[in-house]
Amino acid sequence: MVLHKIKLLLMLTRWKDWIPILLILVLAYFITLHTASVYTDLVFMLVAFSLSLAFGFAINDYFDAPYDKMKPIVRNVVSKNLISKLHAAAFCVFLLVACIVIGYYFLSFKTFVLLVALCILYYVYSSPPFRMKERAYLGIINHGMFYPILFVAGYTANLSFNAEAVIFAVSAFMLSLLGDITQEIRDMDVDKKSKFKTTALEMGYSRSLTILKIITSLSIIFFITGVLLFRPIYILLLSLGMVFYIKVLVVNPSRSELFVKTIDAWNRGIITSALIGLFILFYFYF
Repeated sequence: MVLHKIKLLLMLTRWKDWIPILLILVLAYFITLHTASVYTDLVFMLVAFSLSLAFGFAINDYFDAPYDKMKPIVRNVVSKNLISKLHAAAFCVFLLVACIVIGYYFLSFKTFVLLVALCILYYVYSSPPFRMKERAYLGIINHGMFYPILFVAGYTANLSFNAEAVIFAVSAFMLSLLGDITQEIRDMDVDKKSKFKTTALEMGYSRSLTILKIITSLSIIFFITGVLLFRPIYILLLSLGMVFYIKVLVVNPSRSELFVKTIDAWNRGIITSALIGLFILFYFYF
């Protein structure tokens, strides 16, 4: 019974969805590792930011529970009444407290500030009275900050914030925007019934799809610029990792498949980039 409850709570965090996102922090940390003398804080960073991601996904499902019931396929364990709202709320509080405590005691001050900022963004994105995810344009900007904060946290653990960090953070910002836009496109029918005013509903399907492809192109351009200017040794990472992103520009999946196929492409790109980057790093510097 206890193990089953733990399994349901883990399902509330949707950990399979955010593991690839955590690789943004890992990649940012390791590409700067060879210039640093201290790097033992990585384990604590992974624990703290994993808890923050778990909190972000869990609190989103907690407040989305009434609306997720209207979806054709319901994954939300609160919507399905597999977990009570009280237990879900208590678990969200536990994740937040654990995240903050670990961050406060084991992370540097600047990394801790980024961790807190990320948790605040998660909260205002999902929770009333803010619910930024229901607000056109503000919602995607809020969501857009998720990935660059992870990147900057990993990067500045070893190096100071510089022009390279800015270029890659902008690319990460656009990638995070895309994740939210595709999600809004997928949920347009439910969001309309719920009387949300999302960016996708404001622009309509066709314009949203056009914006998605424009932002994908810009994200690729910034990523290419960063690699060529600052990390030419990672040209293999660029050529292979981008294959998955470019697919988003050339394929035209149906609206029902758009979210799954684009997110799958981006996750494959992130994973490929991270693995190639780590291989090159250890081959040349260790």
